[in-house]
Parts: sequence; C-alpha cells; structure tokens
Amino acid sequence: MGAVILCVDDERSVLDTLSQQIVSALGKEFEIEVAQSGEEALELAQQLEKEGLQLAVVLTDQIMPGMKGDELLIQLHRTHPEALKILLTGQANLEAIQNAINNANLYRYLSKPWQADDLILTVTEAARSFLYKKQLQKFDESNRLLRELNKATQDISSEIHFGVLVNRFLQYASQSTGVERIFLLTQQTQQGTTRFKIQGFICSILYDQQQLRERFHNDREALTQEIQQRLIVYLSVAEANSHTIALPLRKGNYTYGYILAENPHSLKPIGSLQREILTILASQTAISMEIANLYANLEHQKKIIEQKNKDVTESLTYARRIQYALLPSGELLRRYFPQSFIFYKPKDIVSGDFYWYCERNNHMYIATVDCTGHGVPGAFMSVLGASQLTEIIQHHAVEEPNLILSKLHEKISENLNKGSASENSEEGLNDGMELALCRINLSSKQIHFAGANRPIWLERNGQIIIFPGDKQPVGQYERLGKQETRSFQTQTIDTKPGDVLYLFSDGIVDQFGGKEGRRLSKKKFLEFLTQIVYVPVTQRGELIEEFITQWQGNNEQTDDMMVIGIGF
Repeated sequence: MGAVILCVDDERSVLDTLSQQIVSALGKEFEIEVAQSGEEALELAQQLEKEGLQLAVVLTDQIMPGMKGDELLIQLHRTHPEALKILLTGQANLEAIQNAINNANLYRYLSKPWQADDLILTVTEAARSFLYKKQLQKFDESNRLLRELNKATQDISSEIHFGVLVNRFLQYASQSTGVERIFLLTQQTQQGTTRFKIQGFICSILYDQQQLRERFHNDREALTQEIQQRLIVYLSVAEANSHTIALPLRKGNYTYGYILAENPHSLKPIGSLQREILTILASQTAISMEIANLYANLEHQKKIIEQKNKDVTESLTYARRIQYALLPSGELLRRYFPQSFIFYKPKDIVSGDFYWYCERNNHMYIATVDCTGHGVPGAFMSVLGASQLTEIIQHHAVEEPNLILSKLHEKISENLNKGSASENSEEGLNDGMELALCRINLSSKQIHFAGANRPIWLERNGQIIIFPGDKQPVGQYERLGKQETRSFQTQTIDTKPGDVLYLFSDGIVDQFGGKEGRRLSKKKFLEFLTQIVYVPVTQRGELIEEFITQWQGNNEQTDDMMVIGIGF
C-alpha cells in the first residue's frame, strides 16, 4: 500500500513550488498530490482511501477562501488520524495554530515565506515518522496475529470431538482473516465416486448467515451441490488476489476435505497473508481431524464393548440369582443347628465355591465345595457338583462320606470326559473339586467326615483340632479312556457340647493383605478363630467378614471365600 503527501494551497504558483521541492526530496518514496482548496483536499483524501493509498502527510496553507487550513486539518484528523499535519501561515495566527494543535494533533507549523531546507527537513521528518509508526503497527499486528494463531492452533490441536473441532476452526479462521464466508467440507470416496458433505460454515454478514442456515436445514443437498461446484472450480484458481480460494484439509497423502473461503458481497481480494493464515489453520485442523476420527472410532468401539459388558453382566447377574436359588436355605441349617452361621463371599458375580446340605434318615449331610477356578467356569462346575451330590445321596442312597466322594469322583470324571471326548481332546482333564463332606447324626451329634484335599476344624475348649482329608481331589487328572476309581477315608468324630465345627474353602486363607501384603495363611486364620471362642457362634460370621475385610484392605479379592460354622 503506497503513501501520499498532500499539499494544499489556493495559489497555484505557491502550490507548484511547494510540490516541486517535496518531489525533489521525497518523490521516490512517496506519491505527491495537490489540492487548491479544503473541499478539494477532502474529496481527494476520500479517493485515495478508495484506491488503497495511505495519507501520510498533509501540508496546508491557513488562509484560503472557504475552508481555512486549521478547519481542513481538523476534518482530516477525524478520518485520517494517523496522518501528520503541517500548517503554513503567513500571519501570526496563534488562534488557528492552537485550534489545530488541540483538535488535529498538529505536527508542526511553518511561516510564510518558508526556507526550502526547513520545509524539506520538516516534511521528511514527518514522512519518516509516519513510516516508522506504520512499521511499528505492522510489527505489533504481526505479533498479535502470531499470538492469535498460536492460541488457535493450540485450541484446535487439543480438540478431539469432531463437531467442536469444526466450529473452532471456523471461528478462528473468520476472526483472523475477516473473510466474509467460510465453508468446511469433508469428502468421502466410494467406488470411484467422491461425495462432499458440508460440516459447517460461518458468515460475517448476519443476513447471509441466516439465509445459509435456512438452506442448510431445509435443502442441504442442493446447497451441498452448489458449494461443491464452486469448490471444484476454485480448486484450479489459486491466485492470491482472487475473492474466492479453496484449500485442502490434508495430512500426508490423505485429504479429509476442503476449505472454501469467499468474499461474495464486497468481492475484496483474499490476500496472501489471509491465505497463509487459512493454510496454517487448515493444516492443523487436518491433523486434529485424524485424531478426532481415531477418537470417534475408539468411542464407538468403547460403546460396543460397554454394551457387551452390560449384556454379559446382566446375564451373569441373572445367573447369580439362579446359583443362589440352588444353594440350600439357611433356615434348614438353623432348624437343626440353631448355633450356626454361613459366610459366603464370591470373588466374581457368580462363584466356583458352593455349600450344600440335605437331611436324610436322621442325618444331616453338609459339604463345602471349592471347584476349579472361579467366575463362570467355577459356577458351571458348582451346578454340576450340587446336582451330583443330590443324586448320589437322595436317589442312589449312598450314605458313607468316603463312598459318596468316590461316587462323586466317578460321576464328575464321567461327565467331564464326555465333554472332552466330544471335542476330540487327547489331553488330560484338570477340572474338578476339593471338598469337605460331613454326615452328622442328628441324635448323637457324631460326625463322619471325608475330605478331598480339604480338612475340617473342630474347636473344643478354646483349642482348634484339625482333621485333614485325603490328599486328592475329585475329578482331576484323568485321561480319556483311563478313568480310575479313587478311595477316600471316613473319619469318625464324637462331639461334645460346646464344640464348634468349621468347614471352609481355601480362598479365605489365600487372601493377600496386611501391612506387608502377604497371604493370610491357615495359621493366622486359626489364631483369629481362637480369639473369638467366647463369642456366640451365630455372630462369628460377621466377625470373620470384618476381619477378612480389614486384612484385605485395598488388595483385590483373589478367590471365592466361604466358611460354615456349626455349634453343638
């Protein structure tokens, strides 16, 4: 943009001399314009502005017909405040000088007739001062623009939601460039056909924004086709002075879409600086679009997984209701043993531990069973184990605990071998159960016990007596076609009034916790039980739960936990 020095005087000879002296000194750097009246000077200033020229210095005579020099400077100061004003006066008109100083920011005044050197020095200093201020303004504007661009790119790069990202780009692009209308379109190519979609737009003119918004909602397809046609045309028109430009949203070799920027009303050219700003913002937006797409895909996958987890959890929750329904009622146990409790805490929604009991021929059969694994696999095993125990005792009338365990081993191995054979497996099975089984005479309270890798504990006179079971499980380590029978031993225990029988799975003694994060161990659990021997048996389940919760602390539960206590 060029700068102009304007000379104003009503005498043509004076005006010619004035302009010639200035041209000889500054004609290579500035354009020199002249006017013979204040009115003509104002019209010329308006014309210069329309042509994109800057009024740098105004040099005017004071005494002129019509508009005086100070009046001219005051009016020019309203429209061109950055121009430096110099007043020429042949009379000591202090009032006019004061008026120009107060209302037009007068730079200097010179007396007529002037000295050529003094005139050139004054005008040169004024012109240089104007250019220096413009350079400072340009520098400040560049710094401001850099700060705005830095903030814009940071905000755009930090956004991972596609819709918000589009809006941020459009807002920053409009604010930074002043372009009247900006569209952001994405593209998608399928079977060789490229389709565009308007993701967002912004207009600096309100009625234009309203009209486009109505078209976008009411006839989006037609608007898209119109913008698409203009986009295709202007992709090949990349001149910096065009009033419309199209820029790609590209990262690497992939193009996400395009930016269409227009000045449709004023038809002002979109300059190189505006284009550079849009290019920078478009480049950052393309990078963020890739991240936003990745995030959207992750969110979609997350929702799918969450829905599947919800479905699975609901199914497991329903399965837990079924599993709990299969467990015998606590009322049955309390009917025969009023001083009793059950502590039962699965690790997962469903459990691989289960307790089982039934009454037959004046005997109560009680078992605590720990199936292989926990969760769903353990739960399936628990259903199989409970049904087989019921069938063996109630339907096959097997009464001795050791024979019951041998028969249970046979049944479990048979069922699991069927499942493995159907899968043509040649590997040995490693699924089974560990359990403690007691048959209690309801009249004499005598206990007959058999265990498969599980003991029972009997509290008597404040001491714990341990009765170990056989060191072999039920159903494990069988090979197809080589099923073998297993023998278990029955132990007979005569109880005394005040005795307490404990049956439990190993999950409670395997729980990690304490200050050092170690296993609880049988020793520590046994010590705890000896500390609560004077507490009524019915309250001990709650104390065990408090104890294990405190021991566990922030550690995850490692296995299903179960304890049954029966007082005699």
